[in-house]
Amino acid sequence: MPENFAPYDPVELLSSREAVEVFVTNALASGDAAYVAAALGVAARVLDQIEPAISAGLPRESLNGSANGQSDLSLKAALAVLDALGMQVAVTMRRIDSGSPSPHPAI
Repeated sequence: MPENFAPYDPVELLSSREAVEVFVTNALASGDAAYVAAALGVAARVLDQIEPAISAGLPRESLNGSANGQSDLSLKAALAVLDALGMQVAVTMRRIDSGSPSPHPAI
């Protein structure tokens, strides 16, 4: 007999900027573009609840589509969400095992 599950909305559990930071950081670490887009859509919804004045200028169409998996999130929209949350993107080198070939032969 299949189990019935109630709908889950992570917005209900993300009640602070710090919680959203952890949520978005984990999504970015996954490397999954669809997951990152959905997480940023959720983050924008949280921001809308905790600080609606700040979130007013965010691009709603792309955020709504990405949050439910119907469209890709543009880099412009992603950066706007991160900026509204007081976050920024940082690039770091991945750790490569010394015995493994580099994923980028030119490096």
